[in-house]
This record gives sequence, C-alpha cells and structure tokens, in this order.
Amino acid sequence: MPTYLYLLLMISITGCGSPEQLKEKQLKAYVNSADSGLTLEREVNDLTIKIQYRPNDLVVAQELRAKQGPTLADLNEARKKYGSVQYWVMSLSEHGEEPLNKIKGDPAHFNEVLQNLSFKMDQFVHLTTEDLDTIPLIDFMYSRTFGSSSANSVLLAFPSERITGKGDLYMHLSDLGFGTGKQRFQFLAEDLERVPSLIYDDLEGQRYAKNDE
Repeated sequence: MPTYLYLLLMISITGCGSPEQLKEKQLKAYVNSADSGLTLEREVNDLTIKIQYRPNDLVVAQELRAKQGPTLADLNEARKKYGSVQYWVMSLSEHGEEPLNKIKGDPAHFNEVLQNLSFKMDQFVHLTTEDLDTIPLIDFMYSRTFGSSSANSVLLAFPSERITGKGDLYMHLSDLGFGTGKQRFQFLAEDLERVPSLIYDDLEGQRYAKNDE
C-alpha cells in the first residue's frame, strides 16, 4: 500500500473508528499498526517479544490462496473450520535474528529451547480474562526456518467460546529459556471486537465464483 494511502487509513481508524471491511493487504497493515492494539511488543534484555492477534479472516485467506479458483463454498467451509478458534502469533527476535540460532553453541540449551517451542508451548502460554478465568492453549505450531528468518515464531490457538464476550484478555508467557522471566500482554476487548472483516472477492487479486452456493 502506498504510504499516503496507509496514512489516510490510519487517520480514518483513529478518528472515526475502524472500517468494517478491508482488502487483504490493508487488513495486514491494520493489524501491524500500533493504533490497532493488536500487535504488542517489548524488549527484555536483548530479546524482542512480539505478540500479534491474527484475525481468522487472514487464516482463512491463507488457506484459500492455496486453492485453484476458490469458490464461495470453499470460503464458507474454511470459515466454519476455523470459526471455533482464535489465533495469535508469538515472535522472538534478537537484533533482527533468530535467538534460537544464537545458542547453537550450547547443544543442551539449544535442544531444551527447541523442545519448548516445538512441543511444550501449552506449558508456557495461557490467557486469562478480567474475571481471572484461565484459558489454556489448545494448539500451536512452531515455524521451522532453520536460521533463515529474523525471528522464531509460533502460531498459538485458543478456543473462541472461552474468549468471546469476556472483556480484556491477558496473555501470560513464561520463560522459554531465553532469560525473559514471566511476561504479560494485555489485549483490550474494544480492539479485538473492532477488527475489520476481509473483502474476499478481492483477495490478493483472486475473485470467487459468485454463483457457487
């Protein structure tokens, strides 16, 4: 998106509330913007921790893009498939590099952290509500990039029925082995509730068969 259009979009968001629908690239820009409240970031020692809410429409869009000529039936099926779950992405970076790659010289430490990221995230991450209800992580997927990325990332999945209408959410992250201690990130209910939906008939240049029920 050209810079001037992005600025106009942000002005409309902050001044008049968020738009109801956006194209895919615009929705990604919205999520990434500080004003959306959907991307939270902090530095602990040399480690940058970023927690980003990932709207279901972007998850659905990613699946549909892999199909040849996706139809409205594909869209409805994908929305149903992912509708019971809400997603966040946790990214860890150290000076623009994968922190896991920086501890390869200590095989025991490296293997411990890799195991935590790959198989044990449910022991390190959970959500709580304003009423102090605990919402467990029900699924996760670590992205294996083998040192080629700027961050180690994990997709986190939580049950929608435990989240919807519960007010502000707090994500709790225990130390995965990088010396960060316990961290807490607050996502405001108003930010989660005002996320625009995706204009699917303009999905990255693809168009859907309008007559497919």
